[in-house]
Amino acid sequence: MLWILLPATIGVWLTIFVRVYSTLHGAETAVDFQPAANADPFAGDNEPDTFSIVNNYRDPFTEKPAAPKHTAGTASGNAVIKNPKPATVKKESSWPSIHYSGMIKNQKSNRQLAMLEIDGSQTAVTSGDMAGNVKVCRIFKDSIELMFEKQKRFFRK
Repeated sequence: MLWILLPATIGVWLTIFVRVYSTLHGAETAVDFQPAANADPFAGDNEPDTFSIVNNYRDPFTEKPAAPKHTAGTASGNAVIKNPKPATVKKESSWPSIHYSGMIKNQKSNRQLAMLEIDGSQTAVTSGDMAGNVKVCRIFKDSIELMFEKQKRFFRK
C-alpha cells in the first residue's frame, strides 16, 4: 500500500506546485481589442424597452393573496405611478462646530465634567446642561452625546 500511496501523494503535491508556480511566474497574455472604425455601440433600435411588473404574490403578514397590481413602464425609467404622495422636505439643521476635549470625574462625588469647544468658545458642562443651543445628554470617557434641534449625535475625542 505504501508503494501506491507515496507516488500518488507526490504526484498531487507536484501538480499543486506546478499550478501555483505557473500562475505566479507564467507569461501574461495581452488581448488586443480593436473595435471597428464605424461601429457605434449605441446605434440601433432607439425604441425604449417596455416591461410589465405583476406583483400578485401573497402578503406574508396577513396570509391573504394580494390584489394584483400591474405596473407598466419602460426601461428608460418612465414607470407609471398612480396617486403619488407629496414629497416631504426635511429641513437640514446646521450643527455648530463642536470639539470634545475630554471628561473630568470627581472621585468623591462621582460627578462628571466635560470640556467642549463650541464654535471656538471653550466651556465646561455636565449632563443635562445647555451650552448655547446644544444640550448635553450623556458623557463618556471617549465620547459625548449631544442634542441640537431634536437631533442627537455622538462626538469623539
